[in-house]
Amino acid sequence: MYSLIEEWMREGGVQKIFCNKHGISVLKFQYWHKRYKEEKSAVACSQPSFMEIDMPAPQKKEHCGGQAEVILPNGIRILLHHEVSAHFLKALV
Repeated sequence: MYSLIEEWMREGGVQKIFCNKHGISVLKFQYWHKRYKEEKSAVACSQPSFMEIDMPAPQKKEHCGGQAEVILPNGIRILLHHEVSAHFLKALV
C-alpha cells in the first residue's frame, strides 16, 4: 500500500483518478495515506535530537563576560548572559 502512496506522491495528480486507475476506493487510499504520514512522522521523531560538539578545554581560567549564544537547526537562538553548566544547557535545549 505504501508503494502506491509513494507512486501517487511522485506523479502528483488527483487522488480519485489515481484510485480509479489502480482499482482502490478513495476512502481506503486516504486511510493508507494517513497511516503513511503518521509512520513517517514517528520515524522522524525517533531520530536523536542532540548532536555532539567538540569544545577545546580552556587553557586558563579567564572571565569572558559569561555570554554565549546557541543557534538551533530550526533557527531559534538562545542567548546566555552568564555562565551555565553543561547540565543546565542540556536541560534547556
